[in-house]
Amino acid sequence: HTRNTCQRLDSCPDFYFSSGDQKCSECSQNCKSCQGNATTDCLTCMDAAPNWHIDTTDSTAGDCSTEKCRDAYFWHLTGKCVKCHATCEACNGDQSNNCTTCPQDRLLL
Repeated sequence: HTRNTCQRLDSCPDFYFSSGDQKCSECSQNCKSCQGNATTDCLTCMDAAPNWHIDTTDSTAGDCSTEKCRDAYFWHLTGKCVKCHATCEACNGDQSNNCTTCPQDRLLL
């Protein structure tokens, strides 16, 4: 994609986002599409970096630089962090038998 050219577009191309005033600005490294230029603004990741970290429960944007999920979430094959079962503090799946650590009032059996 050539910089500083005028093109008729309904939306910005891959690796860019609409920054207002009919301008497309570059996404953060590893983002294929984004809603801003912060590392946590990725909507989709580059094919070479399919790792998507969801920083907040309600967010659709995330960080493509790591597969590490926040507490009580696990990395799912869909490329997103998914919430653990309610009985788990940390897990490797969403079932009650996928706990890797438990809250203080429970024991891992």
